[in-house]
Amino acid sequence: VAASLKISDCYGPIPYSQITGTAFTVEYDNMEDLYKHMFDDLDEAISAFKVAVLGNEDMSSLSEYDLVFNGDFNKWVKFANSLKLRMAMRISSVSPALAKEKAEEAVIGVMTSASDAAYSKYNDGMNPYYRVTSSWNEIRISANITSYLSGYNDPRLAKYASEADASIGGGQIGVRN
Repeated sequence: VAASLKISDCYGPIPYSQITGTAFTVEYDNMEDLYKHMFDDLDEAISAFKVAVLGNEDMSSLSEYDLVFNGDFNKWVKFANSLKLRMAMRISSVSPALAKEKAEEAVIGVMTSASDAAYSKYNDGMNPYYRVTSSWNEIRISANITSYLSGYNDPRLAKYASEADASIGGGQIGVRN
């Protein structure tokens, strides 16, 4: 749900409820149905996590596979409720009754401190864009932006791009998209 929510926030309707793993194309869910299905999935996940927690099930064997919360299902419940509350706030002007219902369900157990944050243990705190540009040296400026900025004599070009080697003509040269 977390990943699908981010995608739908950027692009709107997405395929969600009809995805089975066997079809190459499926219908897109409209936003109303998408949110209802995501709420249902969160409710189901919260219920399953709570059953495990209330049953005092030993989840320590999952800690090596859970790269976010190390098998702590209480934190997964908080994460799911936080997503639910975020979704409820986003639909509050479109579907006030549903938003109120879901927000009231969620608010009883949301993330409340930095220790609840959902981070992968593989994240060492370095900004991923900085890592790609500086550590891996993998990002290049686009020819589109260098052409645009140089065509308009935009002073920002020198801030965005380094001078190219004089052997290839110097200036700021972008890579084709």
